[in-house]
Amino acid sequence: MDKVQLNKPSDVTDENISSIVNDIYDAINRLANLVAQEPEKSSKPKPKPSGSTKTVEDPTDGSVKFGVNFNGEWYYTSALVKGE
Repeated sequence: MDKVQLNKPSDVTDENISSIVNDIYDAINRLANLVAQEPEKSSKPKPKPSGSTKTVEDPTDGSVKFGVNFNGEWYYTSALVKGE
């Protein structure tokens, strides 16, 4: 995940404020998508994530991981046991 960081107030200028705000919104959206991958504790169905998704099965123990691709980087859940 990209890092958005300002070292001192003088880093913000009239010329770069728009770019900085856009970077902050992008970082917030990436964080929101990562949080959406966490298992919910309610019985409501989860909305489908945007972007590429895939499941990966480990043939050694039958566990399954769910992956989501955002901005070319894959994020995976922890291993899920089949049938749960």
